[in-house]
This record gives sequence, structure tokens and C-alpha cells, in this order.
Amino acid sequence: MNPSADNEPYNKCGSYIFQKSGVYYFVRRVPTDLARHHTTRRISFSLRTRSAAAAKRQAQEIAAKLDRQWHDLRMSDDTIVSRYLRKIPQSSETIPQSVGISGVGGASR
Repeated sequence: MNPSADNEPYNKCGSYIFQKSGVYYFVRRVPTDLARHHTTRRISFSLRTRSAAAAKRQAQEIAAKLDRQWHDLRMSDDTIVSRYLRKIPQSSETIPQSVGISGVGGASR
């Protein structure tokens, strides 16, 4: 059995995207060791595109940001390493907001 199959991805190409009604969505499971930092077991939201190439590009960028955030969380949880880290306040910005995706049905201002 492939060890990464338990953690990632939901599709064969490994791009963290799926298509529903012609629109692409990002989906990624939250790692078990980081579940207490999240409200859900899966991160999933619309990429608001019907282009496979655009969806794949956006998904790669989002996955990279998630990987960095998850790495930082893991490092801050490590008691040996965390003593030497500078404490920086967490941003209230979510992944969809950080990549410029607003809420569904939200009014633009």
C-alpha cells in the first residue's frame, strides 16, 4: 500500500482538484496530527473556474501555502524546537482569503 494514499490526494493526478457541474474545486484532507488546529477534517472550496489549467495552477499555489502553514504548526508544536522560535501572532486570514477568493454570494464593495 502506498503510504501517501492515506493522507493525500483525492484524485489520481495529485492536483487536489475535482470538478462539479463544470466548476473546479480544491480539496485536501487535514493531516491527523493537525486536526486540533482545524474545524473540519477536509478543506474544500470552489476555485471559481472552469479551466483545468487555471484550476491546477491555483490548487498548486494553495497546496504550497497549506504545506508551509502545516509545517509551521508542526514546528510550533515541537517542544524542543519551539523554545527557540519567535512567537508571531496568527493571522485571521483564511486560505481562500489569502489567495483572493471571497465568499460565495458575497457583495463586492
